[in-house]
Amino acid sequence: MGELATANVVVRSTESGPPANDAADPVIVRLTRGVAAGDEVAFREFFDRYRDRLFRFLIVLTRGDELTANELVQSVMLTAAAKLRPVRTEAHVWNWLARVARQLIAK
Repeated sequence: MGELATANVVVRSTESGPPANDAADPVIVRLTRGVAAGDEVAFREFFDRYRDRLFRFLIVLTRGDELTANELVQSVMLTAAAKLRPVRTEAHVWNWLARVARQLIAK
């Protein structure tokens, strides 16, 4: 029987920088920097951008309790105004908001 020669092949990307799904979103960077700096306009835009999604998430976590979900949206957003730091991506923002929401529910 003949031998099968194998070669170790290493494939490298010629692109530099982070993967596309981790690329900085300039809108997110601007908003989170603004919120962290206490910019009311940036906070309003941030609030408007995430309020509905956060409410839907909290409706599930509170098993349909709209009053509690609304109160938690306010609490999460107040926490964001006080503690959010600049981040690069939508995923980072959402993960942060969801973590804060879960922590508030656990209290």
